Amino acid sequence: MSFLIAIFFLHTLALQPASVLSGRVLNSDRTPASNTSVRLVPASINDATTLPAPAVPSARRIEVAAADGAFQFTNVVPGDYILQVEGLDIPKMPLTVTVSDTGSSPLEVVLPAKTQIRGRFILQGTAPLPHISMYWSSSTVFRMQPIRVDAKPDGTFSILLYEGSYGEAHVVLPPAYSLQSISYGPIDLSSPALVRISGNQSLELKLQVKAHDTKPVTVSGRVTGMDPALLASGNVIASMQSSSYAVSLSVRVNTDGRYDFPEVFAGNYALTLSGPTLQPNTCIPVVVDNTDRNNVDFIFPQSREVSDDLQIISAIFGAAAGAADVTPMVKKSIRPGLNEVYAAPRWFEVDPAIGHTKQLIVSYLYGCVEHTFSTIEPTPISYAILAEHANPSLRTFVPEKDEIRIQAAYWGLGNQFQDVTPRVLRLFDAGDFEVSDEILNLASNNGDKVLIVTYSYQEQRSTSVIFKGTPVRRAGLIADADSPAWRNDGIPEWLTDVQPIPPHEPGDPGPGFGRQSKRELAIANLMYALAELRAIAGEERTSGIVTIISITEQALADAKLNIAYTYPRVSSAPIVGPVRPALSTPVRLENATRAIKAALQQLTTAGGGPNEAFLRRSVEEVQQAYTALQRITPNN
Repeated sequence: MSFLIAIFFLHTLALQPASVLSGRVLNSDRTPASNTSVRLVPASINDATTLPAPAVPSARRIEVAAADGAFQFTNVVPGDYILQVEGLDIPKMPLTVTVSDTGSSPLEVVLPAKTQIRGRFILQGTAPLPHISMYWSSSTVFRMQPIRVDAKPDGTFSILLYEGSYGEAHVVLPPAYSLQSISYGPIDLSSPALVRISGNQSLELKLQVKAHDTKPVTVSGRVTGMDPALLASGNVIASMQSSSYAVSLSVRVNTDGRYDFPEVFAGNYALTLSGPTLQPNTCIPVVVDNTDRNNVDFIFPQSREVSDDLQIISAIFGAAAGAADVTPMVKKSIRPGLNEVYAAPRWFEVDPAIGHTKQLIVSYLYGCVEHTFSTIEPTPISYAILAEHANPSLRTFVPEKDEIRIQAAYWGLGNQFQDVTPRVLRLFDAGDFEVSDEILNLASNNGDKVLIVTYSYQEQRSTSVIFKGTPVRRAGLIADADSPAWRNDGIPEWLTDVQPIPPHEPGDPGPGFGRQSKRELAIANLMYALAELRAIAGEERTSGIVTIISITEQALADAKLNIAYTYPRVSSAPIVGPVRPALSTPVRLENATRAIKAALQQLTTAGGGPNEAFLRRSVEEVQQAYTALQRITPNN
């Protein structure tokens, strides 16, 4: 029946004449609105997912407005539509438009006015004025972007906001600062409160921030390879700019190429050279901690490779339970022309917080300006994504190319992802499907897996993360492609409280990956088996069960002695989930046997470890437990 409806729907579309819908997006002062897109959806439906899959491109469409604000939809079937202008911090303004057989008159969509908010910044402590990003939630704004607060030396600042209703404010500060209070006139914004922003108000936005006790250090180095005549002129300036601080540092480079910054606070910086005949964006990244840096040399001229405009400073991957420095891995992967990698242990070769959803926070220079990008496990990261985050205008669409082409698909969790691209290609070509182990022709288990699908749509690469048991639909992939790749998830609070595991080079796996991962999985499986066996002993205590429990406990202790760190970590759950209640003894025996067998396979193939003798002993003990379980387990 649904197939007949789809044919009728498409046939009806084919018979109806096509029209053109065009217009312009303007600011309140009637200047063209830049960096906007226009979405067109039939008014008869709320979501394109209700249409047959082949009809979705005609149902939900997006056009990127030109520099003069102009947009145009061609081949529009006559009828009523909802038109929505979208962009950074643009208010929601759905407009109902009617397209006739002869088209419609050009539209003018005028955005609301913006109003200037005056503010004052109060800093407690001895430290430079910080840069501040603020999210001010609003029910009327389509997508909030951080509001950059740049204070003058006296602490005053101003920001522009669309007029409308706003709620709770979220402030993002550099690591060495903490927010004490935030208010708008008499209204406390640290808790949810409805605030009306309009041009006839004269209230002040006040932020009070405390700086942690830090001391500046010195940074010095030498410029080498530069024309001696240019150095001798004394016109070469070295500058250090950090996204953490509102004021940049500048010194003159000496005629011998030396430069010295006497007072530099900890942070990530772009060290930039400027002067006559020097190309713009001549810079290198510099990381400053709490000790002096005396050999920060600038080799000139820099290589003019295509990747020079994007330089990775640091990359941290983790959660409150643990984090790892994955800078070398990210540097290796973020190159022009390389496909995306995914923020997951499978690609970073480390799992610093097993059982927790982790974030990736990348600090990088683009055009000698520092940017910070964060994303959540297991979403993608690539050169293109970071470049578009720094410069959203780089993302372009080719609307007439609305075919979806699957590029890559992975199924799993953490470090256990499998490449399922061929199978997903076949399933997707056949229509919608609900993702599971069974439909992917893989062994079934109870893990909460996800499917990562990377695909091209309108000549742009996009990625969707689809949870187990969720349908994979063409309309859903189109909706995800509509979301910009530069969307940021914010800087997590745990970043300043967790000491990351030191960085490791690609091919040298850290905790939670490779052979270490197998040992951790074995420990988790032994814990799971013990929980099942102890539950059985609580109801039917026999000498056989007691003996197997004792052997398994010793195997678990030896397996833990084989690794050089505590597992499970504090506040971290093992990969294998908790024992389910109300199970019969035969089912618990089967569960314990499968877990013991899995642990045996994992320990046998793990090899090595800091204390290999304990690993060999654990393998022998697990084998004994598995043999004993086989004797008493039904159907074995």
